[in-house]
Amino acid sequence: PISSALITVNTIEGIKTVVDEVKYTTPATVLIDTGLHTITAQYYPNSRTRVNNQWLFKEWVSPKNQSNPEISVNVSDDVNAWFTANLFYKIAVSVTGEGTAEIFTEGRNSFYEKDSEITLIATPDENSELDGWYDSTGNLISTDQITTVRVNSPAQLEAKFKLSMMTVNVTSTPLEDIGVTIDGSIYKTPVSIEIPKGEHSFEILESPDEDIGNASTLYYISIWKIGSAEYDDNPIQINISTNLELIANLNVFYKISTIATPNDGGTITLDPEPNAYGYLKKDTALSVRANPDDFYKFKQMTINNEDIGDDYWEGYVTNPMDITAYFEYTGP
Repeated sequence: PISSALITVNTIEGIKTVVDEVKYTTPATVLIDTGLHTITAQYYPNSRTRVNNQWLFKEWVSPKNQSNPEISVNVSDDVNAWFTANLFYKIAVSVTGEGTAEIFTEGRNSFYEKDSEITLIATPDENSELDGWYDSTGNLISTDQITTVRVNSPAQLEAKFKLSMMTVNVTSTPLEDIGVTIDGSIYKTPVSIEIPKGEHSFEILESPDEDIGNASTLYYISIWKIGSAEYDDNPIQINISTNLELIANLNVFYKISTIATPNDGGTITLDPEPNAYGYLKKDTALSVRANPDDFYKFKQMTINNEDIGDDYWEGYVTNPMDITAYFEYTGP
């Protein structure tokens, strides 16, 4: 007659095992013929991605100590086969924003042993920076690009990136309260703004053509200055990679108006003469003289309604100027 025996395969409950190509779930007791048989420890439940934890074979303890999950047993009597297993959890990483994230520690198909430590590496793209590592409930784990976490449960970890923000201060000289567009949005100088790293457009809103001859002040860009660098374009495109001080140097022109009272009583001479539209550049050295005609004498000259007490004035153009000379008729 054929002799038979029992093989009992035991370990943590529910782990898959194979006896002579037949699958069982531990604990399993199998009636088999005596002789040579093969027992194989398997993963549990399996390596499907929807599974969040696995018991992975470690070693056979009985009937022989062996690290290979498959053993051969020559059965002549009942056998108690026992193997140990380690618990592994699935750890996955995802990314929000511009950058990449990875688990640097080697695992088993995204599974990592319980109580082990894994290293996370977040690499921001150009013009981005790491906001932080977060768990699936939104709790902040770390703000370090390279960080270590302990595996104590299945986890979905997220590396969140944000645009790197730089402070740009835009000023204008010699006038302030000048319109400037930054990436199409209008501001008034001086302005301090937070913008992300990268290329941005800046433009001084110069005096429009319809203001020429009517406005008391005209202004146009002369140069943009960033440190010692100068740019004469308007608008300018700047690649922002650090905090920045941006200065718009303006050419400013003031309207110079003259009135003789009475109008046939004399003239006012300006040196230099304003341009065809009546403007002189700011800080131009200017001399003014009131010249009475025949049968008139000089009486008074005012600049911006202030009596200068003489028929001659010299100084610098620092603002719009309304110059009025008064003459008195003396007769023939």
